[in-house]
Amino acid sequence: MDTITNKILTLTRELLPHASVPENFDEILFDNLDGWDSATHVTFIVQLEDALDITFLPEEYTAFSSLTELLKLIQNKKIDKLKNS
Repeated sequence: MDTITNKILTLTRELLPHASVPENFDEILFDNLDGWDSATHVTFIVQLEDALDITFLPEEYTAFSSLTELLKLIQNKKIDKLKNS
């Protein structure tokens, strides 16, 4: 498991300690996790920005619903950040 996936998994488990979050949750939709709501979604994004040193645009807050989509978004942001540095 790569570092980014591990950070996402850890953060998800911290935010939803009573939810059943399997080790391999690539195909699970965040909305299907027990306790996931709009407040958790925003908290998740803010904490993820801090953990990964990235910034999501407001329209990106709803641009993902699964781990796979989120990883693609983060990868693109990291690539853009490298290009602009």
